[in-house]
Order: sequence, then structure tokens, then C-alpha cells
Amino acid sequence: MRLHILNNPKDAPLAADAEFLTQALFRLLHSETTEIVLNTVKTLADCEDSSAVIEEVLPQLNERQTQNLILACGLFAQMLNIAEDVHHERRRLAHEQAGSSAAAGSVADTVNKLREHQIDAQTVQRQLDNTYIAAVLTAHPTEVQRQATLNFHRRIRALL
Repeated sequence: MRLHILNNPKDAPLAADAEFLTQALFRLLHSETTEIVLNTVKTLADCEDSSAVIEEVLPQLNERQTQNLILACGLFAQMLNIAEDVHHERRRLAHEQAGSSAAAGSVADTVNKLREHQIDAQTVQRQLDNTYIAAVLTAHPTEVQRQATLNFHRRIRALL
């Protein structure tokens, strides 16, 4: 799998998790779909230009194979997202345990910057008094997930 951007040793666990999940997906596809779908997903996982691969393969697929390819690509993306989420949490914990400074953009980092610039509490309070905070609801499709999907994601995270 192409994880060439992960050339830092600290990202080795992410690469290992991604490879583990990728191989698990390939085993599933081997038993659940046709060889052309499996080989296409394998090619897509390693290629630079996925559009060219899709343009070449799509005309060869029947409707069922096309649906399987779409599902497989969706599963592949979800699994890699889970691996990245687990890795971010792993890295956050490592930084926390090492006593690293607050993460850029965090509340702790913001408070530290306010102190560094000697901005007093009254100035901050005046700004907060003129700040409007409200919940925002979006219709982004990835924000709504079924409980079964969330449980599946939790099981994959636990596995990693």
C-alpha cells in the first residue's frame, strides 16, 4: 500500500495498522466478490492515478461488480480513517505522557499565548462578552452514522 508520506518512524504504527486493515479487506473481498473487483481495489490502493484505473476498469464491470467496487472503496476509506484516528490518539497520548507543551490551537495553547503576551483577564473577558457562540447544524453526510456503523468502527479501533 502506498504510504510513502509516512517516512517518519513515529508513523510506523499507522503504516502497520493501515497494512493490517488493508490485508483484512483484501481477504474479505477475496471471499465476497469477483477477482476483477479485488484486483481493482488492490491496484487503486497502490496507484498514483486512480482516475485512469477507474476509466480503464469500469467498462469491464457489470452492475453488481460496480456496486461491489464502490462498497469496497468506501470500506477502504473508512478503515484508513479509523487507522488515522487511532494514530492521532496514540500520538496525542505520547505527547501528553512526554510532558510536551500544549498542542497548537488548543485551549491550553491559547491561554499560554495570552499569558506570554501579558493580556490580562479583563481584556479577555471584554472580548468574550462581545463574542457570540452558537451550535451549528450541518447536513454533511459523514456526520450522521448508524449505530451499527459506529459499533463496527469501535470494534476496529479496539482491534488496533
